[in-house]
Amino acid sequence: MDIATKREPNSDTLYCIASLSKAFMAESIELLISDGHITWDTTVQSVIPEFKQHEDAQQFSKPTLRDICSHRTGLIGLDEITQGLNGRILIPKKDVVKVCSAMPIKHAFRTKFHYNNGLYELAGCVVERLSRSPTWGHFQNDRIFTPLQMTRTTAFRSVHETDSNIAKSYMILETGEPQYIPPTELSADSMNGGSGGIRSSVNDLLKWCSYQLNKSTHTSVFNRAIIADSQYPPDGDYCTGWCYHQTPAKLGLISPNRALESPVVGLKSSSLVIYSHQGDVPGYTCNLFIIPSAQAAVVVLSNGTGLGDATDWIAQDIIQTMFKLKPKVDMVKAARKAATKYRDYYHENFEQPLKRHQQIDLKPVPLDEFDGTYVMKNLDIATLRMTATTEKSERLQMMVNGQADQYYDVQYLLQVGPVELFAGLFYTEDEPLVLASMELLPVFGVGWYRKELSVSQNDVGKTFYLDIDGAQSYAIVWLNGQIVGGWPYGYASFRLDLTPYVKAGENQLAIRLDNPNESSRWYPGGGIYRNVWLTTVESTHVAQYGTFITSRDVSTQLATLDLTLEVQNTGKQSSNVEAITKVYQINARTRSLGEKVAEFPTSKIRVISGGIESVNVTTSISRPQLWGPPPTQTPNLYVAVTQLITDGQVIDTYETRFGIRTFEYSGDKGLLVNGRHVPVQGTDQHHDLGALGAAYNHRAAQRHLEILQSVGSNAIRMSHNPPAPDLLDLTNEMGFMILDEIFDCWELGKVTNDFHLIFPDWHEADLRSFIRRDRNHPSIFSWSFGNEVGEQQTGQNGTDLAQALIDIVHQEDSTRLATTAMNSAKPNQPFAAIPDIISPNYQGEGIRDTADYSQLAGIATPPLFPAFHGNFSSKMLQHSESTSAFSSRGVFIFPVLEQGDSAPVNDSSGGNSTIFQVSAYELYSADFGSSADKAFRSLDENPYVAGEFVWTGWDYLGEPTPYNVRSSYSGMIDLAGFPKERFYLYQSRWKPDLAMAHILPHWNWPDRVGKVTPIHVFSSGDEAELFVNGKSQGRQKKEDLTYRFRWDHVIYQPGEVHVVAYKNGRQWATDTIRTTGEPVALRLQADRSVFSADGVDLSFISVEVVDNRGDVVPQAANSIHFSVSGVGQLVATDNGDASDYTPFPSAERRAFSGRALAIVKGVNNKRGEVVVKAVAKGLKSDEMIVRTR
Repeated sequence: MDIATKREPNSDTLYCIASLSKAFMAESIELLISDGHITWDTTVQSVIPEFKQHEDAQQFSKPTLRDICSHRTGLIGLDEITQGLNGRILIPKKDVVKVCSAMPIKHAFRTKFHYNNGLYELAGCVVERLSRSPTWGHFQNDRIFTPLQMTRTTAFRSVHETDSNIAKSYMILETGEPQYIPPTELSADSMNGGSGGIRSSVNDLLKWCSYQLNKSTHTSVFNRAIIADSQYPPDGDYCTGWCYHQTPAKLGLISPNRALESPVVGLKSSSLVIYSHQGDVPGYTCNLFIIPSAQAAVVVLSNGTGLGDATDWIAQDIIQTMFKLKPKVDMVKAARKAATKYRDYYHENFEQPLKRHQQIDLKPVPLDEFDGTYVMKNLDIATLRMTATTEKSERLQMMVNGQADQYYDVQYLLQVGPVELFAGLFYTEDEPLVLASMELLPVFGVGWYRKELSVSQNDVGKTFYLDIDGAQSYAIVWLNGQIVGGWPYGYASFRLDLTPYVKAGENQLAIRLDNPNESSRWYPGGGIYRNVWLTTVESTHVAQYGTFITSRDVSTQLATLDLTLEVQNTGKQSSNVEAITKVYQINARTRSLGEKVAEFPTSKIRVISGGIESVNVTTSISRPQLWGPPPTQTPNLYVAVTQLITDGQVIDTYETRFGIRTFEYSGDKGLLVNGRHVPVQGTDQHHDLGALGAAYNHRAAQRHLEILQSVGSNAIRMSHNPPAPDLLDLTNEMGFMILDEIFDCWELGKVTNDFHLIFPDWHEADLRSFIRRDRNHPSIFSWSFGNEVGEQQTGQNGTDLAQALIDIVHQEDSTRLATTAMNSAKPNQPFAAIPDIISPNYQGEGIRDTADYSQLAGIATPPLFPAFHGNFSSKMLQHSESTSAFSSRGVFIFPVLEQGDSAPVNDSSGGNSTIFQVSAYELYSADFGSSADKAFRSLDENPYVAGEFVWTGWDYLGEPTPYNVRSSYSGMIDLAGFPKERFYLYQSRWKPDLAMAHILPHWNWPDRVGKVTPIHVFSSGDEAELFVNGKSQGRQKKEDLTYRFRWDHVIYQPGEVHVVAYKNGRQWATDTIRTTGEPVALRLQADRSVFSADGVDLSFISVEVVDNRGDVVPQAANSIHFSVSGVGQLVATDNGDASDYTPFPSAERRAFSGRALAIVKGVNNKRGEVVVKAVAKGLKSDEMIVRTR
C-alpha cells in the first residue's frame, strides 16, 4: 500500500472506493423513505426548488430521486470543470445546485442511460436538507457506518492525514513503474463527493454486502430501473446505485474495461443474477459484486490506476472460478487486449482527429486574439482565462476556474480563431454543436427564404396553395407580413392556403426554417431541399391528394379499377360540377400519354361552401398492361386525367399516375407480384445524394437507382423517413418495389431533438398525409410506421401505440399491409404481433451468436426466423435490415479471417483505426451485424422469408461507423458511386443468370512477396478454377450454403491472377487481374456524354489513375485537379473515401484506390460543349468533351 516504505496492506487498509459510494447514497435515500420524508418518485425540485435551468425548465422539473440515482435524466455531468489535476476539486460544494442546473441536455428525459456523477452530489444535498445533517457524510456515519460497525469507513478526506493504515495513490506509467500522485479531494465536504468520496476497507465492505444480502426486501435499491440503451439493450441494467446483470453477460456495466474489451462470462452455465458497481478515481480502482442466490460477495480494491481496471478482471476471474462458469475466459489475455486499446486510445481519439482536422493552409491567428476570459454558458463560475505570452516562446497559457495551481500551457495546433477553438462545452457566443453523426456539416440554425410573387388582377378570387415537398425543419410561412402556417417535420410534404393573404400585384412570401441541434442520427440536410410549388386553382377543385385509384379482380384479360375522388370548394357559394375521369396508358419510351383505354362514369357533385365532397366510381380495363419489377416483369404505367366541368367549362384538370398490379403476402412463399413469386432483393437507403448533400436531384437519384439495378436489386426501404415524391416517380418507372417508411422514433427519442418532441401532437397528421400523398404509387408494396422504436420494450403501452398507428394506416389504405422494423421485440412479445408483415432487423440472421462475436458487449440473439415464422406462420416475414457489413473500396487488410465467414470489425479483425479503413474482403460487420455470407445462409435455411433489405445499398453521409469520419462504410456502393467488392458478391446472388466472376484482392503487394495472400472469387457460377501466373491453384465447387470461392493459402508473387468459372459443367465467366506498373496517366469517362443545359441535370465523370498498359493502379492516391470550361460548371468532387474531409465543392481531390469523381452541370440553359480536364503532378492529364442540349 506504500511503495516507499514497502508497507503491505491488510483487510482493514483504507482505500478511496470512488463510485462504490453511490450505493451508500442510494441507501441514504432509502432510509429517508423509511422515515416517511419522501418516496423514490419525489421530484428533486420539490426538495431543492433552485434546481432548474431557465432554457429548459421542463427537463429540470421532471427528474425524481429514482431518475438521478439511475442516470436517466438525459443531463451531461460536468466532471471536467469540477475536477482538476493532482486530485483537486475546482468548484466549492456550495455551488452544487448551480453546477447541476447548468448541465447540458444530452438526451430526452428517460430515453437513454447517461452516467452522471454530479447528480449523486445533488442527491447528497437532498439528504442534507431533509435530515438536517451538516453533511450527507454525517448522516451516513450515524445511520449506516455506526449501526453496521463499519469502523474503518468514512466520508471525509481528513483521514489521509490522520490514519496510518491508508493506501497511497499511484498511477502506473508507460514504463510500468508506479508514480505517487496526491489523493483525490472528493469528500462529504467537497463538490461531487456524493458520487465517490467514501474511503473504506475490505472488511467493512464485506459487512456492507452482508447487510444488503440480509435485508428483508430489495424492492427499492435492487430495482431494475432502466435499460441502459433502449435501442440495443445490453446484458445489464443500472439500478439505483447498483448495476444489474444476468449471466451469460459482460459484467461491469460501467467499467472502462467493458467499453474496450470485456468478455462474456457464463455462456454455457446456469444463469446467475449479480449486482455490482465499479469505481475509479486517479490512484484508486475498485469493484464489488453481490450474488444474492449464493449469499456471496466479492470485493477487490486497488491503489493504482493503469491501462485498464485490474480489480474488474480479478473480480470476474474469482466469480467464474467460484461458480465454475463455462467456458472459462482467460482474463489475463482479455486484460492485455484491453491494455493495448487503452494505450492507443489517445492516439486514435484525440491526436489523429486533431491532426486530420488541422487547417494548415490558413493564415495563423495572432495569439493575442485568444486573450481573455471564456465563461461557460449558464455557469459563470466555470471559466478559462487565456493569456498570450512571449516569455521564452510564443504560447498561450490557460488558468481554470481562477485556480492559480490549475495553470497550463496550451499547444497552438489549430490555426483557427477563438470561436472555433472553443466550440463545444465552453462558449464565447451561442453557436450550435455539430455531431459527427450528422456529418460535421453546418446544418443547424435558422434560415430564411424570401420570394416575390406576382398575382394578376384576373387571378384574384382564385385559390392559391403553397405546396412544399420537404423543408428541414419547423417551417413557418408568412405572406405579406401575415403568418400563414407551418409544419415541423422536415421530411413531410405539406400544403398551406395562401388565399386569404394574397393581393393583386407583388406579394412577399417568407419562409423561416429552424434546424435544431441533435435532431437526427444521420445527416438530415437543412433548408428547402425538395421542390416548392405555387398551385393556383379555381375555388372548386380536386382536393389535395384528392384521388385514390385501386385495382381488383386483376388478370391479364381484365382489371377492375375503383376511384375515390374528393372535390373541395373554398368559395363562398355552393358549387355544382361534373367530374369526368379518363384513363390513358403511358408510353414507356417517351413517358407521355398514349391511347385512352378506359373512362370512369361521369359524376355530378354538389359541394357546399367550405366543404369537401367524395364520390366513388368504378370502371374496367381489358387486357391491362400490368406493373411489375424487372427483369421478369415490366413496370407499365397509366394516368387518370380528371376534369371538373361547370357550365360546359373545364375548371380543373388533375392527373393521377398509377399502375395495375396485385401484391400477395404469404407466410410460406413470401411476396407474390401479379401471382408470381418475386424474392425481395432490397437495400436500405438514406435520402442524401453523397457529395450533392440532401437536396433532391433527379439525375443523381436516377443514377443511384441505375447502379442498384445493375447489382440486381429490385426493392428499396426508404430509411427512415418519407422520400421525395419525385423519387417515387422514378421507382414507379424503373420497377423497384418500395417499403415506404415514415418514423425513426415515436414517443421515446433517440437523440435530443428528434421527432419524439412533436410526436404526440403531429404523428397522426404526418402519418395520414404521408399515406395520402404516396398511396397511388404502384411501386409501394408496404407501409412502415416505425424503425427500431424504443416502445418495443415498454410493454402494453408500446403495443397499444403500435396498434393505434397501424389502425391509422389501415384507415387510409386498406389495400396494402403495414409493418414496423423490430430490432429487439421478440416473437413471444405482444409488440411483435401488431404488424401485418413481420420485419426483424438483424434478429433473423442472429446477433452476436457466433464465436467471433461472443466477446462483444450487448445482447446475443440466436437466429429468430424460425421462431417468428412459428408464431406468425400466416404472416409474410421479411428481413427489413440485414448485415450492416462494412468495407472500404479497394482496401485489403491482413491477416484475413480464416475460420468462418463473418466477424466484427476491430483493429485485429479487418479494421485499421489508424487509416480509418475496413478490409474489402467483405467478411466484417458492425458488432450487431453480419457479413453478406451469413445473411444469405440464414435466408437459404429459411426459404419462407420473403427476402432482405441490406443495410445499405449506398454509403451515406453521417452515422460514421465504425470510425468517427464523414460518412458510413455500410454500402455495397461507395459515396461516389463506385462499386465495392461486396457489390459483386450480391450481384453473383441476385443476378444468377448474369455470367460474371470477380477476383479480390488486387495484385499489387510489394511488401507481401512470399507471404500468404488469400484470393476470393465472387461468381454466379457453381465451380471455379484459379490460376496464378499460369499455375492452377485448384478447381473448387461452391458447397451448399457458401457464397464465394476461397483460396486461402496462395503465396504472393507479382504477375497475373486468372479465374475460370463454370456453371452446370460448362465454362461460364472469366476474370483477370494483374500487378500494375507505376501510375503514368489519368483517364476520364462520363456516365452520359449529352445532358440537359438546364443547370439541374448532371454528368458524372469518373477519373482513373492508370499505368502504361491502361490498368487502374489500385493503390494510387494522386492529388487530381479538375477544371471545367465552356458552358458547364463543376458542382462537386468525391472519391468514396469515408475519411476524406476535403470539401465536396473542391476542384482538388485525391484519388482513392485509383479513382475519383467529378460532377458537372450546364449553365444558363446554354447549349454547347463542356470541356472537363483532369491534371495530376507527374501524370499525363486527360480531357474530354460532353455536351449540353
